Amino acid sequence: MPRATNGHSIALVTGIPRETVRRKLVKLTALGWLTENAHGQLLPAPHLGEQLHPLRSHCLALLARDKKALHAEAAGLSMAP
Repeated sequence: MPRATNGHSIALVTGIPRETVRRKLVKLTALGWLTENAHGQLLPAPHLGEQLHPLRSHCLALLARDKKALHAEAAGLSMAP
């Protein structure tokens, strides 16, 4: 289960200015990606995983492609004189 957080904590950990974090969190909440609990803390929306699945699949495919390319390049380098 994801842990709730707030903008102040995100700003402290990331070094991003608090106002920038606040604006981004407002936008993500408006988009339905974040929800607020009774204590005013933010959580990922329950359906966020489903919304991000196509992006995750695409990223994994790119990583697999790049891994193959890196292995092929490494194999070519190890055979160089």
